[in-house]
Amino acid sequence: MEFVCPPPSCAKKFAYPSNLSRHKRQAHPETVRSYTSDRAIVTADAVSQASDTSFRTEKENRSRIVCGQCQAELPQQKYLLQNLKEVHHRSDIKVETETFDSPEEFGKWCGDVERKNTVRFVSDMQASKTKLDWKTKYFYCSRSHLPNRQGNEKRAQRVSIKSGHRCSSFITAKYFEDGHIEAKFCLQHSGHEIEAAKYLWMINDKLNKLYEDANDRNFFINRKGIANVRQKYQLHPGRLHEDDMQSVEEWIRRDKAALDSNEWENLLAYRRATDPTGKNFRLLLMTEGQAEILRKYAHKGVAVDGTHNTTKYGFKLITLLVLDDRQTGRPVAHFFCPEETTDDLHEFFVNIKERYGRPVTTSVFMSDDASQM
Repeated sequence: MEFVCPPPSCAKKFAYPSNLSRHKRQAHPETVRSYTSDRAIVTADAVSQASDTSFRTEKENRSRIVCGQCQAELPQQKYLLQNLKEVHHRSDIKVETETFDSPEEFGKWCGDVERKNTVRFVSDMQASKTKLDWKTKYFYCSRSHLPNRQGNEKRAQRVSIKSGHRCSSFITAKYFEDGHIEAKFCLQHSGHEIEAAKYLWMINDKLNKLYEDANDRNFFINRKGIANVRQKYQLHPGRLHEDDMQSVEEWIRRDKAALDSNEWENLLAYRRATDPTGKNFRLLLMTEGQAEILRKYAHKGVAVDGTHNTTKYGFKLITLLVLDDRQTGRPVAHFFCPEETTDDLHEFFVNIKERYGRPVTTSVFMSDDASQM
């Protein structure tokens, strides 16, 4: 495709639009508009475009460098900075230079700048080699330009971090053959807010954040170490005393102290142990929620199950269950006792009846093989 300088100019042909633009600025400066104005209408004149642009879309004809404050389209980054300083009075906008001895030093500096401003500096192309002894690479703020993401029928369009405009922040790096790098940059942003939530964390940043102090002994802690600490300091969840019987006493005391006069009491019956082995210990529990389940499903059927050797004390755990709408057994009362005797079971059922408020009527009663039933 050829690009022609249109009449009434010289009608010369060029292979690239950049060559045509350069020719227009040098040979026909009167046809090119000024790049600064009171209203920041600083787009290049139409004659500097290709001779035939009818096939190009509106998005393709639009310059990528768009001011986020006045929507002016500009041909180069330097005109965007000039527009921000002269039209929008951004006196903080400044271009600086710095030299780095190696790519590693330059990369570290870039990383520090990115983390401080919570943005990324990205590039669309590889470093371009010039006729001199360096390569040039251009970086711009990752919040610049329009988003490329598009939704479809199956997935909604994701929220993009792109601002829709060109940010004033940029870095131009010259890579010399001896390894040093000269950077020209502007670190002041425009067209978007500095938002940490939209920072694109790289995997190295995440790893460095997790492993900031890998020399700390706590960094190497494992499950066994946690178990040892718990055992050493007796940090057992739910255990309020080293002695189990006293721990139960403390739980009962706290439960009663927290109750108001009209609140439900989970403890139906309690008899403290007469010696450290747990002799004569009794504990019957039913929560208010379990009582509601019993009232709702007791008519369908009631089951009693005894579980042996639940703890080191050899207590029996007797559980009262009902079937819910899904035919799943739901425990509604728990009774700990040393032996599964007739007297123990009688105490169990009597206390449930008193808390229930009336006799439990059911169509089916099921128990295990205990003769005491």
